[in-house]
Amino acid sequence: MPYTFTAALKLRYMSDVPFRTLDLPEEVDAALQTEKVKRVEITLNKEVTYTGPILSKGAELGRYLVINAPLRKKLGLEDGDEVHVSLSPDKSPYGLPMPEELGELLAIDEEANTLFHKLTPGRQRRIIQISSANKTEETRLRKAVRCIDYLKLAGLKFDYAELMDYMKGKDLY
Repeated sequence: MPYTFTAALKLRYMSDVPFRTLDLPEEVDAALQTEKVKRVEITLNKEVTYTGPILSKGAELGRYLVINAPLRKKLGLEDGDEVHVSLSPDKSPYGLPMPEELGELLAIDEEANTLFHKLTPGRQRRIIQISSANKTEETRLRKAVRCIDYLKLAGLKFDYAELMDYMKGKDLY
């Protein structure tokens, strides 16, 4: 069931690091918690749709969505602006679209596929993000191959910093 509401873009700080949020109204938050929804498909101002997590400020303070700088720039948003929000539970298997290149590699490499699907959902999303963050098919394929190689070398001892070093061409062991 989609939920719609309007919220003001707020500037917040965590450990002196600024970030912008949209607070979920209590009734929307309660309904999503009843449905045990942690990730949602988000549409802002009927223009931009993406998937993301619902984050928490603590039990008394409710939950919120983080709106990053590229989204704010694309929508021309400033602190205090009212934003029309539409949310629905994210029903995708990984919380992000699987890039074709990574999907094909996983389909032909049984060991990599098994390891990938034993990772936590967050680690699966990280590999998907790394593999899909490039415009050219050649670069996406190269990064997908590198992610698969890392997975096979590291197994389930997945370490994000180590993966990023490996992506830059550093040897693992």
